[in-house]
Amino acid sequence: MGAEKGNIWIERWLSRLVFRSYLKYGSAKAVSTELELMGIRGKAWTTRKGVKRDGQKVNNQMIYRMLKNQLYIGMVEHKGNLYPGEHQAIIEQETWDQVQIMLKSNMNHDSTRRTPKVNPFAGMIYCGSCGGAF
Repeated sequence: MGAEKGNIWIERWLSRLVFRSYLKYGSAKAVSTELELMGIRGKAWTTRKGVKRDGQKVNNQMIYRMLKNQLYIGMVEHKGNLYPGEHQAIIEQETWDQVQIMLKSNMNHDSTRRTPKVNPFAGMIYCGSCGGAF
């Protein structure tokens, strides 16, 4: 029980650090770099077969997932609707709102539109052995 309380305290501290750091740097990459320099990694876990997995390096996707997760403000999503959770908010609403505004302003593209990749050498280079296109 004592270890569990300690883990919860660490998770709260780390969550607040991530949100504050994002407000400071405005970049998930900068936040993940800061965490790496501090020696902080993702959670270690055990598979269903009992194989232990070390925590991996914190990456940008982990940071973005955390910054968009409304559990941190005490809300729970169920079937597309948001409800107040039974847990206390870890992040203050004001901090959450500032981060969400910054996330939106930092978007450099329309996430619904994908730009097709252009390969200028398409159909021009072939393998000498098998004749397959590169």
